[in-house]
Amino acid sequence: MVNSLKIGDRVKTIGGICGFVVEIFDEENTFVLETGLEENKSYIKFDKGAIYQTAPAQGAAVEAKEEKKEVK
Repeated sequence: MVNSLKIGDRVKTIGGICGFVVEIFDEENTFVLETGLEENKSYIKFDKGAIYQTAPAQGAAVEAKEEKKEVK
């Protein structure tokens, strides 16, 4: 589960924080989670061991992540 993590996946941490993966650092075994509402988003870096559940991103979430990636 942790090794198949991709940008855009939905994640719930063992602490109960839910969001979308926006960056992955395999060499550090960490990832950055985006959480919050449109006008009040937060970004938190976690160790991959903090993952409780994952689900692939769907619909608008995938499209938004693709657009964001193209802008960078």
